Amino acid sequence: MVDQKFELRYPSPQTAVDIFAGKWASDLSKVCSITGTGHMDLFVADERPKVAAEALGNEDGRLDGMRILELGPMEAAHSYQLERLGAASIVAIETNVDAFLKCLIVKEILDLKKTRFMFGDAMEFLTKTQDQFDMVFCSGILYHLKDPIAVIKTICNLTDKCFVWTHYYNDACGNNEITRTRRHVNNWGFDADYYEAEYHQDRNGSDFWGGNDEVRSWMTLCGIVDCFKYFGLKKVNVLRDEPAIWVGAWASLAASRR
Repeated sequence: MVDQKFELRYPSPQTAVDIFAGKWASDLSKVCSITGTGHMDLFVADERPKVAAEALGNEDGRLDGMRILELGPMEAAHSYQLERLGAASIVAIETNVDAFLKCLIVKEILDLKKTRFMFGDAMEFLTKTQDQFDMVFCSGILYHLKDPIAVIKTICNLTDKCFVWTHYYNDACGNNEITRTRRHVNNWGFDADYYEAEYHQDRNGSDFWGGNDEVRSWMTLCGIVDCFKYFGLKKVNVLRDEPAIWVGAWASLAASRR
């Protein structure tokens, strides 16, 4: 972040991104003439928004006319892609204050017109909103939650379609070498196992991208699929499954009511 309170250079996208100099995860240079952002190519190379549109969008693989709820936009890379895929509107909920402010910077420098970024807890929004959405885009969220079943249940109440990208618990491999505590839960009549672990990073650090609770609960892939089916999105396609990734097994899913 800049050392002084006031900026003396000519206003530009560069001065805006320099507010968080050295603290970006995403590489914005692919979509804007700037330097000093992160190394993750989420704005161009990341295919998750495109995969979601092809699986749950219109027949042409786009999102034209669709109202999207995005959980955890981080630095607005997926929001940017969802707009380019034609989404009519996007409500993006972010709980990390630095990430939220970065989203606002990206919104300005990339001129995002369809996305409304909101700062707060996703579960609070999911349980209290009166809105319905054509699709929920839930990427990189479930495995950071203390109670993912509760979030899946509320998602199913708000939409007929949900795209999910998440790490999951794999007893054989792909659990990030973290010792986890197994806990059996029964939420709203749904039985599952949680594999819980505490965060060991500084949760107030600029490089922390986890959840807003000290505990995170991972589910098995079968548990996640069965949970969506139990709460009403009964057609669940596993689009891709990578069970042996060292940072944690992961999968992408397309869940729909019919």
